[in-house]
Amino acid sequence: MKQLNQDAYNLLLKANQEAIQFYTMYEGPDWYQLTYDLFKEAPLERMNDFWKIVAYTYSWMPTIPVVKAHLIKDSDALLHRLQELKRGDLSHLQKLFQQLIPVINNSLVGISKVLHFIAPDRVPIIDRNVLRGWNIFFKQYSEYEAPSLPNYRTSLNGKHVSKYMMYRDTMIGWVANGEGQFTMRDLEFAFFELGRNTEKELQDCHPTYTI
Repeated sequence: MKQLNQDAYNLLLKANQEAIQFYTMYEGPDWYQLTYDLFKEAPLERMNDFWKIVAYTYSWMPTIPVVKAHLIKDSDALLHRLQELKRGDLSHLQKLFQQLIPVINNSLVGISKVLHFIAPDRVPIIDRNVLRGWNIFFKQYSEYEAPSLPNYRTSLNGKHVSKYMMYRDTMIGWVANGEGQFTMRDLEFAFFELGRNTEKELQDCHPTYTI
């Protein structure tokens, strides 16, 4: 198997260029461009700060979340783990996903975005477009080893946390092999664009939302 590195990233960009013809670029800043840096720099001193981050996250998504805050048994312990994540401690990451998915919309997608804003260089976002782009790319370049991820039509929830962790580990390793030439955000956004643009070739156009 070939190593995921700069050459593989260049192939991912090439795949995007081949798909981009099916997508009309929007000129001017969109909500993602206006808010990304603002959201990822949000403070996390109290639980109320965390709920604000949840609100920020869902301003990127076409739904109002169903929040079951009563499922949080110890909010002080949860806040402490979130603050540790923000400082770079990843030891509780999988547990945070497992704990928070039932609390917030039963959605792995939503929690990946919430935790991404807390630790943007360590927690990649995943959503239906990323999944679609991932499967398109690695089907075309099967010589690169990568975990098999759920179908993009699947409603991601707590059952898929282990798959997410494999996705994350692959992305982290790929960035390390790139020797600083691209970031994890570059990779996830390339998969998002590939999934979104290729989908427009194959299906009727539907509104999409930026990861």
